[in-house]
Amino acid sequence: MKQYISIYLDVNIVEEVDKLAKKKERSRSWFVSKIIKEFLEKNK
Repeated sequence: MKQYISIYLDVNIVEEVDKLAKKKERSRSWFVSKIIKEFLEKNK
């Protein structure tokens, strides 16, 4: 699990997440957890 998280905390992705979070007024952690959930669903 930790390796997936480190992939998603790549600098560019964090910047994208910050932009989305500002636009949609959600927290960064909400987006990160959503992305990780989707990633894990695809890679079952």
